[in-house]
Amino acid sequence: MSEKLLLIDGQSILSKAFYSLPNRMDSEGKSINGVYGFMHILFKTVSEEKINQVAVAFDGQGQSFRHKMFQEYKSLGEDLPIELLEQFEVVKKLLTLLNIEIIEKDNAESIDVIGSVIGNSSYEKIVLLTSDKLMLQLVDKNVKAGGGNHNGGYKYVVCPYITDGTNYHLGY
Repeated sequence: MSEKLLLIDGQSILSKAFYSLPNRMDSEGKSINGVYGFMHILFKTVSEEKINQVAVAFDGQGQSFRHKMFQEYKSLGEDLPIELLEQFEVVKKLLTLLNIEIIEKDNAESIDVIGSVIGNSSYEKIVLLTSDKLMLQLVDKNVKAGGGNHNGGYKYVVCPYITDGTNYHLGY
């Protein structure tokens, strides 16, 4: 069996789950729809892809180099709802309890961290879960990417990408 790493863009997958699923509440009345969707896709991927190792990347504290280059960078996305922000902490606590590695670096975004991990990885295969299309540049013969979709509910999908040298095509 080949060694396979599941690398999750925690920033994008949790956000997508939060906005895709109807609001769910825990026993204390706190919103957990993002947590539910994130954990669902995590467990389903580990099971279906026969994963050996899991790591989840999140944006670090502070501004990235992109903010310094372009002052308005992500200015529209900085006011995230408190219900989503609270769910980031819940997911991180759950990942810690499951002994899943959390990767964050100050002044770096999850895309930067993921690019570094993939570039320095010794795994034979990597499954990347993200909803960020910029991540497609990381796809090659050893890296496939996918994410979730909203089709009557949050559904896990892995879309292998096939490269013909310079162009990427969804391999449905």
